[in-house]
Amino acid sequence: MNKTEVAKLLTVASGVDNRKVTPEVVEVWFPILGYLDFEPSLEALKLHFAETTDWLLPAHIIRNVARVKRDRLPLNAIEAAARECPMHAGYPLPCLRCEAF
Repeated sequence: MNKTEVAKLLTVASGVDNRKVTPEVVEVWFPILGYLDFEPSLEALKLHFAETTDWLLPAHIIRNVARVKRDRLPLNAIEAAARECPMHAGYPLPCLRCEAF
C-alpha cells in the first residue's frame, strides 16, 4: 500500500469507530502496513469489525490479511504450505505466525 491507500483504509475504519485520520496517523501506520496490498487489507478490516468490538490496530490488519490470503488459496495449496511449515509440520493448516505463504 502507499500512503494514500493507508489513509483510505483508516478512513473506512473511522466510519465505524470515529477515529481521527490525520497525516500524522497515516505516517505512523504506513511503515507498519505499507508492505501489504490494499484490497486484502480492506477485507481484513471488514473481518475485524464483523467479528469484534476491539479498537482496530495494525496487528489486526496483519493477522486478518493472512486469513484472507489463506481463505483464497485452494485447499491443496493450504495443505502443501502446512507440510512445509517447519514449526507445524503435519498440522492441518499453516500457522498464521509462520511464513508458509
